[in-house]
Amino acid sequence: MQKAILDYLRACPLYETVTAGGRDYILVHAGFDNFEKSRPLSDYTADELLLAWPEITDEYFDDVHTVFGHTPTKCFGEEYDGKILRTKTWTCIDCGAAYDNEPVLLSFHLYRHAKVKKVGKIYGFSI
Repeated sequence: MQKAILDYLRACPLYETVTAGGRDYILVHAGFDNFEKSRPLSDYTADELLLAWPEITDEYFDDVHTVFGHTPTKCFGEEYDGKILRTKTWTCIDCGAAYDNEPVLLSFHLYRHAKVKKVGKIYGFSI
């Protein structure tokens, strides 16, 4: 079982590009370390995409919006704890479920989010 899980994770892409609601997005685990607008996505290492800890002042691409997690939004300031954080060029969707905050779902077509509520061991959604 452990080998199957590791094989699955190794086969996962480091990022994905999607278009929804007329807007282009890059979906990546943690944002970008050592970001340069002229640098091709394929040139980033796994560590630069999986272990980044962006600053709130970081700016990514102008023509495509980056969506990531990994860094709980409260790390950008207590006022963002449990909330999605949107900047001009990126959105962080890690609302801190590991810290007992509710996880969220993000709809790219509507660019709305839903809180995920836990009732016992079952999750439900509210918009």
